[in-house]
Parts: sequence; structure tokens; C-alpha cells
Amino acid sequence: MQGAGARAEGAGRARMAALGAAARRWGAAVARRGLAGGRGAAAAGGGAPGGGWVQPEPPRQQQQPWGGSPSGGPGATAGAEPAAVPAGGVRAFVGYNVYKGKAALQFSPVKAQFAPFTDRQGQAALRLERKGSILCQFAPAAGERQYDWEKKQTFALSADELGSLLAMDAFKDEVSFFHDPNMGGQGQGLVQKALKVAPSPDGKVLFFSLDVKSGGGPNQRVSVPVSRGEFAVLCSLIHSVLPSLLGWDLWRDFVHLGTDAEKQRLEKGQEREGTGGFSDPPPF
Repeated sequence: MQGAGARAEGAGRARMAALGAAARRWGAAVARRGLAGGRGAAAAGGGAPGGGWVQPEPPRQQQQPWGGSPSGGPGATAGAEPAAVPAGGVRAFVGYNVYKGKAALQFSPVKAQFAPFTDRQGQAALRLERKGSILCQFAPAAGERQYDWEKKQTFALSADELGSLLAMDAFKDEVSFFHDPNMGGQGQGLVQKALKVAPSPDGKVLFFSLDVKSGGGPNQRVSVPVSRGEFAVLCSLIHSVLPSLLGWDLWRDFVHLGTDAEKQRLEKGQEREGTGGFSDPPPF
């Protein structure tokens, strides 16, 4: 009996250590994502969310691609250090770039945004306020291996639109998306964006073509061919980031951490173990 009690006590300590590790992982996840701020920002890619992994569209000095600079674009300072950030937060600069002769295209994730609130039990909680997206940034060529990112055009793909992109029969079908950044506002209809993804006639490349109608000015069009290999990489990245765009990664962290009720149940289980009884394993 003494040996059984010692084993039960050891198992209880192991479960408590696992719970503590889960709490530390959750704290690190919160620090990485910077959940304390960043509410209300919106990117100018058809009203899609901004901030976090990718800066909101306005103002212009916050529009730069990850690791890039206002004048050089993503490829100009690939090894540059990111800009200084407030104490307590670390930012990651990521993006997948496709460089071609007439233009360049960058795909960058925009994180989901959460709002704090108090649940029915009076505990602090987070609610998904704005879904994330993939921001597509098109820049025209300004010379050999040089691109004018000051003249870039943007289009943010939502989770549903990304699903349509993944579901299409690539290099055979085509898909189109339409955005009005001012939809429902005073400037509705002044700016209209259309992104079309369609294969070339020979089926060798997939063209990402963006048409922008702004005010009374001439329409702007930029098109970038994407190879089969590049599209395969893009699809893999989309698959990996989709849960984060919908906030499911945060939910997963909460599950690993467990609720206060589960902690109390674990503590009561330890007391029973001390008397020779057995408790259920923790829910993680």
C-alpha cells in the first residue's frame, strides 16, 4: 500500500508539473501574439483586418512588407533587423515573395484580432473581433530586379476566399474576387478592386491579376505569373495559417491550459490519491 501511495503521489506531482508547463506555454503564446493591444485596425484590401503579423494599411509608413523598407520592398533588405517594438512584445516579419519581370507579388498573413470581455462566471476572456487574412501586395517593376513598392496595390483574401482558392482545380479553373474598401461607407464605389486567378492558355503558369478602379482615374492593372512550384508552396502556407486566421490556435492554447474548474478537480484528485484512491487523468 505504501508503494502504491508513493506512485500515486508521484503521478499527481507529474500532472501538476504538466499543468504548470501548459500555463507557461499559454503565457508565452499571449506575449508572442501581443493580445493586449491592436484593436480596431483595418487594412485597405477591401476592408480586411490589419495589424499583428502585417501592419494596417494606413498610414503609409506602416504599410511596408515584412523585412522590407519604404524604398526597397521585400527583397531590398531581406536580412535587415525589424523596427524597434514596445517592451514586452516580439514581432515576426514573414512573407512569401514571387518576383517576375514586370511585377512582384508578396503574400503576408494578417493576424486575427481579439477583444477582452468578462464571461458569465466573471472571469476575463477574449472574443474574436476580426478574422485574419492573407494580404496580397503587387508592386510594378522599376528596373532589372527592382520593384516600386511605393506604388504597390493590395488585396486581402479572407478565410473563405482562401478556401475558394484552395478548392479550385489549379491550372484548369479560374476564380475571381471583388472588393470595395469603402463598402457601406461614404466613399462606397469610389475604389473597386478585382482579383482574378486564372491559368495561362498553355496551363504552365497561374496568373494573379489585380484590377483597381479608383475615382475618375484610369484603371490600374498588374499581373504576376505564378509557377506550379510557387503555387504549391503558397497552398501549403495557406493550409498552415488558416486556423490562426480564425483564432483557433488561441482556442487550442486555452484547451491545453484548462479551466479553473479543471484545476480544482485536479487538486481534489491529489487529495484522494493521498488516501490511496485514484483520480481521472487531466484533460490535456
